[in-house]
Amino acid sequence: MTKTKVVRSINLLLIFAVVGIFLYVGKNKPVKMTDVACLARNLAYETLLDSHLRPESRRELEAIMHVVFQRKQLGRKAGFSNTVCGVVYQRAAFSWTLKHKLRYKDPDNKQRWAYMRSVARDGLAGTFVYSWPRSHECIISYKRADNKGVGKKPAIWFRARMRPVIVIGSHEFFCPKKR
Repeated sequence: MTKTKVVRSINLLLIFAVVGIFLYVGKNKPVKMTDVACLARNLAYETLLDSHLRPESRRELEAIMHVVFQRKQLGRKAGFSNTVCGVVYQRAAFSWTLKHKLRYKDPDNKQRWAYMRSVARDGLAGTFVYSWPRSHECIISYKRADNKGVGKKPAIWFRARMRPVIVIGSHEFFCPKKR
């Protein structure tokens, strides 16, 4: 092949790639990366599918929000982001963000999604139904209380570094151990 043919082939490939990207992007809705959307996605994917139907789950949702807010408040000095979306999407901070099909997808159930957005808006406005005791302000992590989906390495990590504080709903919440 001559140099001219190679250049033409590369140009043609680039054109097809650009057109393909535009067609792909055109089919997908833009992802909302607002604090409300990020927090609501986290609430939706961290809780049981029927949590929007059970009034008692509000306490669990608020506890999960407190963890996000505490991490945000601690910020970069403690290894967290200083934004809500940054905390939610921080590498491996929440297991659901590792699943690419869920990562930026809003829940399919419209009623559930509306409820999660409403709870997230309340939390961001500082409106909580349940009080959060001072003794819980150290809580920066949680996992499923039944350990379902918690691998051996994370379980060892939790035992070594964290102390359990409270179980709310299907989650156990932890503070760092004093060193």
